[in-house]
Amino acid sequence: MTLAELSADPLLQRILTHPDDANSVWQRDLERFLAGDTMLTRRSAGETAIMAVQRLMVFLGYSTAASGGFLVDGDFGRGTNRGVAQFQFEHGLTRKIDRDTLCYPCQWNTAARLITAIPDTTLTVPTLERMATVALERIGAGRVMSGDIEHAIFHLNALHKRRFLNSRAILARYGAYVRAACDALDAEEDIGVRPEWVLAIIRQETAGVIRPRFEQHYLSRLNAAEPDTSLEDLRLRSMSMGLGQIMGENHRAVGAANAEALFSAPVTEQVAFIARFLRPRHEVVRKAAPGDADFRSVARFYNGPAYESHHYHEKLARWFREFRQLIETEGLPEPASPAASLPRFSRGNRPDGMTWFRKSTRVQLLRMTEPFEVETQEGVQRIAPDTVDDWDGGYYVAFPEDGSKPYAIAPAYVRANYEPAAAD
Repeated sequence: MTLAELSADPLLQRILTHPDDANSVWQRDLERFLAGDTMLTRRSAGETAIMAVQRLMVFLGYSTAASGGFLVDGDFGRGTNRGVAQFQFEHGLTRKIDRDTLCYPCQWNTAARLITAIPDTTLTVPTLERMATVALERIGAGRVMSGDIEHAIFHLNALHKRRFLNSRAILARYGAYVRAACDALDAEEDIGVRPEWVLAIIRQETAGVIRPRFEQHYLSRLNAAEPDTSLEDLRLRSMSMGLGQIMGENHRAVGAANAEALFSAPVTEQVAFIARFLRPRHEVVRKAAPGDADFRSVARFYNGPAYESHHYHEKLARWFREFRQLIETEGLPEPASPAASLPRFSRGNRPDGMTWFRKSTRVQLLRMTEPFEVETQEGVQRIAPDTVDDWDGGYYVAFPEDGSKPYAIAPAYVRANYEPAAAD
C-alpha cells in the first residue's frame, strides 16, 4: 500500500492524531511531502506533522527525546532524530548511519549530551510507509503496548497530553488486576505482597500511564558485549517498560519470555511483573505497617543506590499510605470472573455475526455486552468493555478477514468508520 492509502486507514489515523486534535494540518504536510518535498528533516516539517510521526514512533516503541523519554512535543530534536535512525537501521532503510554510530560510547550522565554523534537523518517516504505497515502488522499480531490496540491508544493519548492518573483512578483501573496478581503469587509461591506496594510502584513510576524510557548507555554497553545480537533486541533490553518501568534486561526476573514481552504483555501481566519483581524483598513487602527502613529498602532495590537524592523512599511511603486509606474506605476491586466463564475466540474462530467493511479491509463484527478472551501465542488475553473509551453499554469484537487477532472497538468508532458490506 502507498503512504497515502496507509494514512487513510482509520486505525492509523487514531494512532497519528489525538482525538482532541484535528488531523487536517498534518495531512496538508503529508500532501506537500508526497507532492515532491520527499524528505522530512529536523527543520523542514511543521509541529503537527512531527507530532503525528512521534505518535507513530511511540506506538512502535521508539524513544523521541534525547533524555530517552517518550514524548509527543512536535520537536524533531535529537531524540526523535535518533529514533528515526534506529528504525531505519533495524529495517534496512539507511546506509548513512551504522550500528557503531547508534551505539556511541557514553555514560548515563553523558548520553544526552553526546547524542550529537548521530547525524541528522531524513524521514523518507519508504520510512513512513514502513512505519505505517509495521504498525498495522503489530496490531494484527498483538505486538503493541499492553497487547491490545485499545489499551495502546489509551496510553498513547494520555502520554501525548500528559493526562496521568491519580491514586483513586489507578485503584479503579488496576486494582482488580493487582489483587489477582498478589493472590496468585501467594498461592503459587507462598510469597505475600501487599497490594499497596504494587499500587505505590505504579503511582510512582508511571502514574498509571505507560511511558517507556530508553537508556542509551545500556544500549552502548550491551552492544560492546554482544555485537552479533540484533540491534532491536538490544534496544528493547535497554528500555524500561510497562506500568512498573521494568528494564527489558530484567525480563527473566519477572518470568517474561523476552524483553519485548514487557512492552506487549497484557495489563494483567504488566501488574504481575511488578509483584514478581518485588519477590526478593518479600520480608518487607508483606508488612501491613512498614516503617522508614522498609521504604528505603524497597526504594534502593527498585530505583537504585541514588534513590535518596530524589526522595524515592518518601514518595513510596506517601503512595503506600494513600492507597492503604483508599482500600480501607473504598475496598479493593474484585478480580475478574474466572477465565473459563468468558467467551473465548482465537485466530480464525469467527462466530456468526454481520460482515462489514472498513475501506479496503473487511471485518466481521460481533456485538458484545460482556468481557471475552482471545487466545494468542503468548497466552490468553482478557478483553473487557473498559478497554474501550466509549462503549455505550456494549461494544463490538472485530474479526479481521485475514484471520489476525480479534480486537475490541467502540460503537461510536464503528458508526463513524464502518459500512455494511455485500454478502459473499
